[in-house]
Amino acid sequence: MFINSFIRKSMRIISCIFILCFTISTTNAQDSIRKKAAEEVKPVFYIGPKLGLNIIPTYKTEAFGQTYHLGINSGIATKVVLNKHFSISPEVLYTVKKKTYSFSSTESLFANFNSGFTGGLIDSAILNTVSGFLNDTVYSNTVGAVSLSYIELPLLATYHIGSFDFSAGPYFAFLIRSAYKESLTQKSQLLDLFLPLIDSVQFVGPLVSSLINSQFPGYKSPQLTESTDKMFFRTFDYGFLVDIGCRLNENFKLNIRYSIGSLNYRYVPLAKHDVNKSAQLSLTYLVGIKSKTKIEGVYDLSPIPVK
Repeated sequence: MFINSFIRKSMRIISCIFILCFTISTTNAQDSIRKKAAEEVKPVFYIGPKLGLNIIPTYKTEAFGQTYHLGINSGIATKVVLNKHFSISPEVLYTVKKKTYSFSSTESLFANFNSGFTGGLIDSAILNTVSGFLNDTVYSNTVGAVSLSYIELPLLATYHIGSFDFSAGPYFAFLIRSAYKESLTQKSQLLDLFLPLIDSVQFVGPLVSSLINSQFPGYKSPQLTESTDKMFFRTFDYGFLVDIGCRLNENFKLNIRYSIGSLNYRYVPLAKHDVNKSAQLSLTYLVGIKSKTKIEGVYDLSPIPVK
């Protein structure tokens, strides 16, 4: 009897010890899993400022010099993490792009004066006959540069590997401001021949010179004009861009980007496929916002409340 009683008491003690150990073990395991889950919950959404430069290829001209121009780009960048390797990166940017251009035209000196001062009274057949003996062609050449400011909306798909991000996607841009300046140069062999003689005539010479300057303002010296009129330029653009980013640390990222438009930047094209192009160098600062969503594979071991 004594032995049986001792065995029963010993079994009870062992059972209590086992239950206590299991409870402690379960509690520790639960705390460990919860701690691990908290550590593994990483931000799924990032947002922050972006600032950089556009490096824009342009044609070299005597009037405007450089073959490359600089423009700014700045705004807000975001990143939505899909998984370990993929994310989507919408952005809202203010960006400045630049273009240079040139175009030429010709006109008849006699026809110009006939329409401008006689109201077309002289028959065109007579003017054509005179033009057959005298070369009255006036050659005009215009060289210009325009600065175009856009609100640009890139939408990028990004692949992450190590510290590098590889992105590509479309962009949509809305023109908010333009500023251009042009230089007009005009040449005429007939004016070169007769104008010095006309200028030498007292009273008549200055009057004729004034009339010529009004009709051909770029003949004696290049005429420079500046304007902010947007009427010549498309107010909407879209295109494609590729981007390589290097994460410098948890928050800072350095980006190199190339973008090319799909539409001619002018309503009336001066050249075929004359689109916006630029290389961009920018620095982004992103702050992560953590998600409360549970990580897949981590179980909640909290006791189920009894109703």
